[in-house]
Amino acid sequence: MRMLGVRSMEEQVAKYIAQANHHIKDIQFEKGDLVLIRLRLERFPTEIYNKLHTRRGGPFKILKKLGTNSYLVDLSTEF
Repeated sequence: MRMLGVRSMEEQVAKYIAQANHHIKDIQFEKGDLVLIRLRLERFPTEIYNKLHTRRGGPFKILKKLGTNSYLVDLSTEF
């Protein structure tokens, strides 16, 4: 009886995961591709940062693929 409940719960969790992740696209970039990046607040000098300042930069060239979701990007000197 208990195993039936655990299996049913696992099936429900699998359904919930599939439903929640159905909109996620698996996008992989390769060396040489141009990408836009999101910049953290630490990247901006305090004098020029304000709330309305753009937080994206690019396009930047990918130099090396480090993992499935991490890349080495050629940033210009201003960033």
